Amino acid sequence: MINIQAITTLAMLKVHADEQSEYYRDYIGLFLPFMNHAIKELGADQFTTDMVQNKLLQVFGLNVPLHAIDNILHRLVKKKYLERIKPGLYVIKIKLPDSDILGRKASLERRQFAILSKLQGFAKDKFLIDWDYEKTAEVFLRYIENFSIHCLKSYAKGSILPQITDKSEKDMIVVNTFVKTTIETSEEDFNNITTIVKGNMLANALLCPDLNNLSHKFTDIEFYFDTPLILGLLNLQGEYKYKTTTELMRLLCNLGGKVFIFEHTLVEIQNILTWCINNHGNSKMFNLILDEMYKRNKKLSDLVIVRDSLKDLLAKKLIRVKPAPAHDPKTEISEVDLGIALDNEIKYANDKAKEHDIDCIRSIFAYRNGHKAYTIEDAGFIFVTSNYGLAKIGGKFSLKDEDQAVPAIISDFELANIAWLKTPIESQLPDLGIIAACYAALEPKDALWLKYLKEIERLEQAGQFSPDDIYIMRSYKAKEELMEITLGDESLIGPEKINEIYNKVISQKLEVKNKEIHDKNDEISNEKNIRSQLQEELNGLKQRDMAVNSKLKKISSVCGDCAEQSIIFIAILFVSLVIGISCLPIATVFISKRIIVICTIILLVLNTYDMVWGSKPLKKYAKVSGNIVTTKVYQQLSKIFFEKPRLP
Repeated sequence: MINIQAITTLAMLKVHADEQSEYYRDYIGLFLPFMNHAIKELGADQFTTDMVQNKLLQVFGLNVPLHAIDNILHRLVKKKYLERIKPGLYVIKIKLPDSDILGRKASLERRQFAILSKLQGFAKDKFLIDWDYEKTAEVFLRYIENFSIHCLKSYAKGSILPQITDKSEKDMIVVNTFVKTTIETSEEDFNNITTIVKGNMLANALLCPDLNNLSHKFTDIEFYFDTPLILGLLNLQGEYKYKTTTELMRLLCNLGGKVFIFEHTLVEIQNILTWCINNHGNSKMFNLILDEMYKRNKKLSDLVIVRDSLKDLLAKKLIRVKPAPAHDPKTEISEVDLGIALDNEIKYANDKAKEHDIDCIRSIFAYRNGHKAYTIEDAGFIFVTSNYGLAKIGGKFSLKDEDQAVPAIISDFELANIAWLKTPIESQLPDLGIIAACYAALEPKDALWLKYLKEIERLEQAGQFSPDDIYIMRSYKAKEELMEITLGDESLIGPEKINEIYNKVISQKLEVKNKEIHDKNDEISNEKNIRSQLQEELNGLKQRDMAVNSKLKKISSVCGDCAEQSIIFIAILFVSLVIGISCLPIATVFISKRIIVICTIILLVLNTYDMVWGSKPLKKYAKVSGNIVTTKVYQQLSKIFFEKPRLP
């Protein structure tokens, strides 16, 4: 039950931080409502810090360190709510402020119940793992604990979450697969998960002995990035790694930190890029960079450009290259002992990678030159890696010295957590970090991948797989299936599991192909429907065009007929007027005779024209004039209705 309470409390912390923006940088203020409620639950006017610690665990599921409880109680003493009788013993002076913690808790419990129920069903449906609800909460809390600060002694115990003894890596693969599914399918579920993770990151502030120290910047620190972080920053290992490392760089620079890489790290990066260039297109050679290149359809020339302009690219990203310090017996660490410790935790694919890591940790010790760091802000030099196994072993090795509180090495997420606590409003780093950590957790470890590769090569030699099959079995899709089918257990690698992976990958490829065909058919069908609709619209427009055109022709024809009749009418009217004038009394005999002669001649000419050519010129002239009028009127009307003149 405590695990469920802890999950809900983490969500409450994040929601409370969002609502109480004035307290967002004041982490003591953020935890005051929880402390007030716990003290009231004690039901005593006088209490000890141990009593408060037990009540916080009982009610909220958080195992808060005593020093953090003292810090928060000190705030209540300053506000005159409490009085400190002696170290660890307090008495209530005035009534503590009320809060709506319980009401908020009930609301969030429903949301967390939905998430845990979905995770429980997901584990059963996909992996045939039947967890009860309490076990589901425990596994999920174990996942949340991964986003805690384990690296620094100054952060007391690495987590305020309840102690979890079962730390099965298989369970973590199940949860990360579930998180990956929410990333791809459900924004609401993913937001609920990030709310809990961010709540845990906020709770990490309680682990710092001096909460006020969180406001200090990184102006006196040099951070040395490991090779994978630089590859991520160069956008060579996936979108989310690029976004996460870019945002981490932004936060560090805003906090005054300076980022470097060692010269031997630069050489390692150049060698990796050269290997990728030499093996680009080789179906038997794969790594994260080549996987990403193939997924994004990148060309070989893109890799060549990155390798050849590496120093300039790093300089643009404000990353400087610095040589490793010379060996100094006064500051030397036992590289042999460190190498043995690393071999026990990490199965390196090659010795050069291990030598690089040892040299980086050794160099940090040399740069510190015996300086004892008690806070990260005072550390001076820190090596940052995305390899959590390396950070864990390197951190333990660094902290053998009881006077040393800050290790030579820290994981990128732990550094991101501390940086985010210093500037939480300004960054979306937690969301990006969750996504990047999820995809990284679902990458096969070197030992599992190497054993898998050996097995498929053995089956290829036995004739069970063709070269094309091997290419498929090395793809990133095969990696996903490998993790889901084996849950990271290399002992399960064998012909049966290999065939199962092959069948699933082929099935997925067929599904993708069928979906592409289906989508193409839908596209063709939609295109046909669109063409049909357009044709119907075109036919309708043509019919409307014909109807309008017909009306315009009728109007033009009427205008032409009117013009024709008007000419004949005017001619008759003219002749009538001439004859009428000649008959007037005022007209002289001479004028009358002249008019009669002229009219006679005109009639004679017209009659002769009619006899010879069989046509009445006046009527013909009227007809031609009418046609001209018809044409002109139609052209003007068609220009108005059809935007350009037409011929009738």
